[in-house]
Amino acid sequence: VALVVENNTGLASADSYVSVADFKVWLASRGLELDLSDDEMETRLRRAFDYVNGNWTYKSVPVSNEQAGEFPRTDLSDGAGRVTSLVPKRVKDAQCYAAYYSETNDLFTVAERGGQVTSEAGGPISVSYAAGAPAETLFSAVAKILGCLAKDQNMPRTPRPAWHAPTTD
Repeated sequence: VALVVENNTGLASADSYVSVADFKVWLASRGLELDLSDDEMETRLRRAFDYVNGNWTYKSVPVSNEQAGEFPRTDLSDGAGRVTSLVPKRVKDAQCYAAYYSETNDLFTVAERGGQVTSEAGGPISVSYAAGAPAETLFSAVAKILGCLAKDQNMPRTPRPAWHAPTTD
């Protein structure tokens, strides 16, 4: 199935903010490489789309009730006084980072609690996490890029069930 890239109209069938061609340009411009076929890149972009859409509660409202993703949004302010009703570049960058990280990380894995470790032991290994530590790995580059668009700039939210990626069990 071909990737459907959001075109700033609120497509109900969109499953990416970024095309494979744009993802390749993004990787090259940052000196990054992924030795993947176009089909594999599409899969990573779809999972990253789900990750970006499902882990934060964003400011403003979507332009359409039927749109597949959280963007575009109506009169969205990025915290620097810029207002847009288009998919912001930073959302596309966040999706690209998430797609890149997904080469070596499962974006939907339950692990590490966001680095909020309160104690560790050496012998039989023991780790304790802060009470409010998230249950998933936090990809800081993605979180920082999206922070100014989110209602709570500090932490991603628990993903909504509608945005969970299918399990491969």
